[in-house]
Amino acid sequence: MITIDETITVPRILEDAYWESYPLELTDEGVRRFKTQTQSDSRKPIVYVHVESRTGRVLRIGYSSEGIYYRWTKNTNGHIATFEWAMKLSQTYKGMAPRFPQYVLFFNRLVNMKTTVWTVECCDQSAKVVEKVLTDAFTPVWEQFNSRCRSASVRPGQIGSLTVNDRTYSAPGLPELRELKSGRIWPFECN
Repeated sequence: MITIDETITVPRILEDAYWESYPLELTDEGVRRFKTQTQSDSRKPIVYVHVESRTGRVLRIGYSSEGIYYRWTKNTNGHIATFEWAMKLSQTYKGMAPRFPQYVLFFNRLVNMKTTVWTVECCDQSAKVVEKVLTDAFTPVWEQFNSRCRSASVRPGQIGSLTVNDRTYSAPGLPELRELKSGRIWPFECN
């Protein structure tokens, strides 16, 4: 576990910490497997790094005070709920979607992608620091994508000229992920 009283550097975070990985193929079946795999999570504070398995491209980095299962799977405004909404698999995220259309669009762009979610346990006070150090070092695709969303008229309730509730993501000018790169490639081999 990474604690705040230690020097928090990228090499220390990557080399000295214990990382767990969870494969996540962004398909209906892949999401079901991910939910099962993460159920036994400790619910302790973690920092997660979401990585495209094939390329090692860092997609997102974030923090959860209650572990990966709660943040990604159980929480009704978690990442899996966002993905399921974008794919028309669930209504769970319906109330949140208009407020966060950039997340819906981002997860829609990940459909069928094989990814891995890496987690490292942190004390609550160090997690935000670890998240920032990793985000600054790896420049996740999400950071660029979110910036492009603001430029492309992705606003609360709207994705381009369409409402979020239409769940249509092909309007011209909307950001794609293909051309975006992370600042660094994730150093661990993905499943």
